[in-house]
Amino acid sequence: MNNDKHICPVCGFEGLELEAYNDFDEPSYEICPCCGFQFGFDDDNAEHNKNIEIDRWRNRWISEGYNWYSEVFEKPKDWDPKKQLDKLSLER
Repeated sequence: MNNDKHICPVCGFEGLELEAYNDFDEPSYEICPCCGFQFGFDDDNAEHNKNIEIDRWRNRWISEGYNWYSEVFEKPKDWDPKKQLDKLSLER
């Protein structure tokens, strides 16, 4: 069993059970407990590519105050959304 956690490409949260996208760029359909983005659903917009949708979601999440999404999973005690965003390479 693989106990590795994966980083959300939207918010940088290191706690996804699956990679957001596999080697074939197929989505996991997992919902990030931190920002609420669902891979394969929230990025399923035919007029935009997935990176544009990811950027839009990230910008909205930031502008709305970095709110923790999940009511089921508690946010970590040392949670710092600005530090977790630093894990992302936002240059594409």
